[in-house]
Amino acid sequence: QEHELLPPDKSPVKFLSTMAGIGESNAYNLLTKFDFPEEQAKNKISTMSPGERARLILIYFAAKKANVLVLDEPTNHMDAEAVSALKEFLKTYTGTLILISHDRYFIEQVKIDYFYRIENGKFEKIPDFAEYLKENDSKAKKLIRVISRV
Repeated sequence: QEHELLPPDKSPVKFLSTMAGIGESNAYNLLTKFDFPEEQAKNKISTMSPGERARLILIYFAAKKANVLVLDEPTNHMDAEAVSALKEFLKTYTGTLILISHDRYFIEQVKIDYFYRIENGKFEKIPDFAEYLKENDSKAKKLIRVISRV
């Protein structure tokens, strides 16, 4: 999420080959997998959009074979292209993912095995996410009815 820390004067290929310790041909292959054209792979990172930089970070995680990711509201400040790339990456990600998000649509698109909530200082497992959403929608509608009577 901290794509401001990427080296602006390096190309995506140089960044990946240097920082992830993979050869340039492997870097090109990964960039191609994530829909980076060859020409863009050679340009400076500073010329990339925030969404493209977010995708580059995902490629870096894939290259490093990261086995734990902590994503705090990852879809905030991402363009549609980056959100799509993140969803695709997470669908095939086999490591541990700690995801903090209020984006229901995003959560439903990503394969997640366990859901937890923190409420009133307690950390609780949510046995059925769909049921949890239904219950919360019902509570919200009741609250809205109460508020609208005031």
